[in-house]
Amino acid sequence: SFRQRWLVVDVALDRPLDRVKHPHFFGDPERPVVCLPMSPGRHRWEWMVHPGEDVEPMIDPESIRRPLEPWLGEETAEVERAVVYTFHHRVAERWREGRVLLAGDAAHLTPPFAGQGFSSGARDATNLAWKLEAVLSGAPAALMDSYEAERRPHVEAMIRLAVTMGKFIQTSNSRVAVGRDLLLRTLEVTGINHWGRQRVKPLPAYGDGAFAETPAGLVFKRIVGSQFPQPEVVDTKGCRIKLDGLTGLDWTALTSEPEVADAFGSQGIRSLLAGRDFEDPDKTISDWLIDHESAWVLLRPDQFIYACGATLEEVKPATDQLRRDLGRAFPTG
Repeated sequence: SFRQRWLVVDVALDRPLDRVKHPHFFGDPERPVVCLPMSPGRHRWEWMVHPGEDVEPMIDPESIRRPLEPWLGEETAEVERAVVYTFHHRVAERWREGRVLLAGDAAHLTPPFAGQGFSSGARDATNLAWKLEAVLSGAPAALMDSYEAERRPHVEAMIRLAVTMGKFIQTSNSRVAVGRDLLLRTLEVTGINHWGRQRVKPLPAYGDGAFAETPAGLVFKRIVGSQFPQPEVVDTKGCRIKLDGLTGLDWTALTSEPEVADAFGSQGIRSLLAGRDFEDPDKTISDWLIDHESAWVLLRPDQFIYACGATLEEVKPATDQLRRDLGRAFPTG
């Protein structure tokens, strides 16, 4: 396990701390610091605790104000909480035993450096919710096995990223810190930093699980098994909303071809036809279909791509496979 202690201090302020409007990591090799705004009127500081260091003096009400002083100007600050957390990275050996399922921190723990702790738990819940509903509605219980098959590799990749970032931030070696800072400045000047930020996180794409076909082995080539984009669309009332506000929690086929929409409808699957059921003002969906040489895409309730195809003839094989996967829980239109 990671087993790194950090002192976390939550402070109530009488005004926003304008000097630090966004979360910042300060990689001071003497003692790394995290500074981040919270809800209005509150701010959080985190200081790394060195191995063997006594934390009791650090959380003393009088002592805790000293490290805050360099950050504060005319603001009035009240320390609401000071506590030492130990960051871990752990993954349970198995996430399902019969009717018992683990999710969130019960299934995996991650250091916070990638900002993915809560997000990973939310992804677990989203993945589990529709599967639990399906099984309770008559789908085979084996559908629940796809939960860990899908989520574990993605969680483990996120944890590896968080651990790597933590080592990057937490170094107490001044020479390593100088090299790190030089690298970051070089990346920023060359523009590579922006490019890297877009690609550093593991892609939301699963290599196995509840899909019409096995996803491609290379993650950047996956279509089936990947998360569909979340563009804004315009509904039939003229309201501009996010796509999942339109699809809801249904199995949904997206297409621009009326024949394909009718084919899914005849199989009991809800379809959304571009130009009839929604407008695609930014052309995100139409461009996606063109780029992936597809006439349609079938989305699971969690917005992951169950199947896609270039022809009308591919609709029935996809819905037949879905019928096998869902059993009595297959949509009835």
